Amino acid sequence: MPEQNRVLVVDDDEAIRKLIAAILRRRSFHVDTVANGEEALRKLAEQPYRIMLLDLMMPKVDGYTVIDRVREQKIDVEIVVVTAAGASQVNAIDRSRVRAVISKPFDVTQLVEIVSSVCSDPSIRQQQSTS
Repeated sequence: MPEQNRVLVVDDDEAIRKLIAAILRRRSFHVDTVANGEEALRKLAEQPYRIMLLDLMMPKVDGYTVIDRVREQKIDVEIVVVTAAGASQVNAIDRSRVRAVISKPFDVTQLVEIVSSVCSDPSIRQQQSTS
């Protein structure tokens, strides 16, 4: 089972990665960052994460592909999309595959609340322990 407060931030914008990591680390989350979906899939194969904050529009392997591969490979991670993509691109996401969608520019309080909620949700732990 993933460590309860381990977060993977996936975004091709280095400033966004650093900002989200700094915000979450100040709140005692363990945060790793990667710049694209290819690196994200490699990290997810190496170690468990409770939650992945995922951009959609990235080089090499985009967020849509990451979402599909996570589900196909049955990787145990909650996905929160953090994106500047337009409404039609966001609407293309299968909402049953993601926990939440946060638009950029994002509200820091909302981001922290969602991450905290996912990491403390006992129903997720129940699902993971019975899988």
